[in-house]
Amino acid sequence: MHAAIQYALWIYRHLEKLPDSKERLVRGFDEMPEVREVLDEHLDTSKDPSLAIRAVYGQWLPWLVLLDPVWTKEHVANIFPGTEPERSYRDAAWETYIIFCAPYDNVFEIMGDQYASAVDRLGKTKEKKTWVADPGERLAEHLMFFYWRGKLAIDDPRRLLNRFWSQAPESIRGHVLGFIGRKFESTKETIPAEILRRLQFLWEQRLSAAKEKPNSHKQEMTAFGWWFISGKFEDSWIMAQLVEALKISGKMEISESVVEKLASFAQPMPYETVKCLELLVRGDRNGWDIDMWRGHARIILASALQSSNKEASKTGENLIHYLGSLGYLEFRDLLKIGDTSIR
Repeated sequence: MHAAIQYALWIYRHLEKLPDSKERLVRGFDEMPEVREVLDEHLDTSKDPSLAIRAVYGQWLPWLVLLDPVWTKEHVANIFPGTEPERSYRDAAWETYIIFCAPYDNVFEIMGDQYASAVDRLGKTKEKKTWVADPGERLAEHLMFFYWRGKLAIDDPRRLLNRFWSQAPESIRGHVLGFIGRKFESTKETIPAEILRRLQFLWEQRLSAAKEKPNSHKQEMTAFGWWFISGKFEDSWIMAQLVEALKISGKMEISESVVEKLASFAQPMPYETVKCLELLVRGDRNGWDIDMWRGHARIILASALQSSNKEASKTGENLIHYLGSLGYLEFRDLLKIGDTSIR
């Protein structure tokens, strides 16, 4: 089956080079009926009940769309059957597709109902399986790609994103927000303002949901650390969101990098940075993270104590005393800065 599809792609590449390529490529499998015959035959479970064969359709689905979008659209329901007796065939094709395939816009146009069905299954599967990646996490990543490209809107008629956020377990929701942040952090070029606005709106929705039910959204809030260190958002917005996220979670993923970034904001935003540091310190139940922050924490505390902002200096002073109660005495000398600024 792999060879049959690779053979079809070989023909496709040959046709691309011909003078009448446009007319011939649009004919799809009419140009290679032997391929269509093989694909149709192996979709018949009475002739081929193999789950491994069904997985091939999922793995190569974007290329089937390329070869013949009309045939693929007509056979999507057969490749991913919706009835309970055929569930194993659907799972074999879907899980292979979602794990191994990138999110292509033209495939999403054909596969919208399959994505919706997969969203509705989130958190309901009790079976234990071993995957090279988690299908639920990969589904979430696909949806976010389509969202930030503008292919999927919050107010989509199928309410696909709303259903995802209400159905997905907390671990998957936290994973995908971290995934977005990691994409930001690894992107060197400038991200278009429209995409940033779209994702800011998404975050503000998640924050609003977390404020209503804090205990079920903490993993989403901790994932914001990746957004914070990305350097892609306006300073005042990103700082305000970090404060609110920390009020709910008390901690952040990659906290060392978060505190390092906070230190770079210490001069222009002394109160906000020392407030975030305070929330992180008080949220560090085991004390392990504080050891990684010491140098950057000192910069934040010094800026707070030197600040003319009374809230910043008072928060910094109280935090130094709290750190001392935990055994971190090396910040005591900074209190002299506060005494000097008061005088």
